[in-house]
Amino acid sequence: MKTKNILLVILGVFLTISSVNAEYKIYHNIEDFEKGKWAVCEAATDGCNNYFMNNGKVAWGTLMVCWNDFKPEWSCTKFKDNIMTTKMITNTDMEMISIENTSTKVLSENDQNFYNTIKNRLDTKYQNIVSKGVTKIELKLSQYSSVKADRVNKTVINRIETLISQLLIKYPQDIALPAKANNLYLTLTMLKFELMQSNY
Repeated sequence: MKTKNILLVILGVFLTISSVNAEYKIYHNIEDFEKGKWAVCEAATDGCNNYFMNNGKVAWGTLMVCWNDFKPEWSCTKFKDNIMTTKMITNTDMEMISIENTSTKVLSENDQNFYNTIKNRLDTKYQNIVSKGVTKIELKLSQYSSVKADRVNKTVINRIETLISQLLIKYPQDIALPAKANNLYLTLTMLKFELMQSNY
């Protein structure tokens, strides 16, 4: 596959962040949140407690004790009519994400071996494309809270996995991928592995 085509695929993955960003928009006060999400949001979080919405207004919710320097970051965790559903954020989840982000994320042994194989086999120009793509994505993620960055990163990884699946479905399992498809497959897989190890 031509370098230009692979660049377009990577650009498509990068643009995913923009669409995901709209879904996970953070509001710093309840009034702006209610104005922005009143028509679509069914459940919400302020980054500490979880709430249900009633007629576009934040209603009842949990009464967890928040940390001293807590600054609300309102976002929708469940959208009406199954527009989008995300995992409800609890204090335990926040702590686990915080712990994960203080240490390097690691791949499984099989993924690490495959990652090393890709680094040995994939042409340098494709590795450079991945490196530039990861740098841009991590720069964008660094602008978000750790919770939001984790959610967006996972969504981007899921979309890359979908692209990989769509690519592999086109070819029978008992033959080797053509060179162009193989380059795209290895590039996308390397990008996925790089993002799986990202810290923000």
